[in-house]
Amino acid sequence: MTSRTTNLASVVHVLWKLLEYHNVNPMPVFRQARLDPELMKKPGARFRLDMIEKAWDLADARIEDPCFGLKAAEVWHPSDFGALGYAMLASDTLKTAFYRMERYHKVIAGWKFVSISESADELSIIFFAGPSAPRVFARVDAVMSVLIGICRKNLGRDIAPHLVTFRHEMPSCHKEYEKLFSCPVRFESKVDSMVLPLDLANEILPGASQEFLVVSEEIMSSYLAEIEGDETVHKVKKIIVSQLPSGNVTDETVAYELFTSSRNLQRKLRAEGTSFRLVLDEVRYHMARKYLLKRDADMSEITFLLGFSSQSSFSRAFKRWSGMSPREFIRKHAPGG
Repeated sequence: MTSRTTNLASVVHVLWKLLEYHNVNPMPVFRQARLDPELMKKPGARFRLDMIEKAWDLADARIEDPCFGLKAAEVWHPSDFGALGYAMLASDTLKTAFYRMERYHKVIAGWKFVSISESADELSIIFFAGPSAPRVFARVDAVMSVLIGICRKNLGRDIAPHLVTFRHEMPSCHKEYEKLFSCPVRFESKVDSMVLPLDLANEILPGASQEFLVVSEEIMSSYLAEIEGDETVHKVKKIIVSQLPSGNVTDETVAYELFTSSRNLQRKLRAEGTSFRLVLDEVRYHMARKYLLKRDADMSEITFLLGFSSQSSFSRAFKRWSGMSPREFIRKHAPGG
């Protein structure tokens, strides 16, 4: 692990809440780990991963419960994970949610957080704690607990994976794991993973995309309100808005949602005087301007929300649309700019 490897500061709010849950004052822990608690409230702020590990070390020394990481299932909140938390809750299926998680870390943190694989009847999510193995297994426990919490919140009911595995040894409180996950749990495995039934992972989620309005309620809701009418272009815009955080919005993915072919979709858009590429650019440009004008706009979060693979690709696209870079746009439109 290098000192330059980072993660979003807001994620560490889960550890803060775990310390409070166990009646341990978080402030001395964070100070000793050189983590500024105020940064957890700042959009886009980051902590070095080695400092995060240090905080978990200190927490582990202060909390007597060896299974304290499992309590993350009770204390987590979508806002702890920035745009990702709401984007996952806005997903139409659990599979979409986890693929969004995979892409999010590639865009935001630059290191692999999860790897997803599918078989004929299962979806496997393998978790990577970072460039090196975590010293405190409670951190991995916390992540896996949040993942099952996200699944259950999305579906609105209790669900059971097929299997959960951990690389760490079996703790004395091992029964707590099966109680939480409601499935077989294996320790000293090769990977930290959760295996879901594929039919469950593909189940359409109730109320998908409603929670996502919270992450940028004014932007999303006002824009969706502007898209009125039964024309194909309006239907396409609404689908694009919901699919953008998945990072792979194409005429094929939108056509699928409209129960038609991409060729037929393009034909209908041409009849209305436009094309899929023009509509996609229009939606992205409209939303980009709104996001950039928000206070404390974080470029990497905006990149993720708009479905770009990197900040450089977003910057190039924005300059093509507006004639200026995103930062030039912010300076020009900032109060007094």
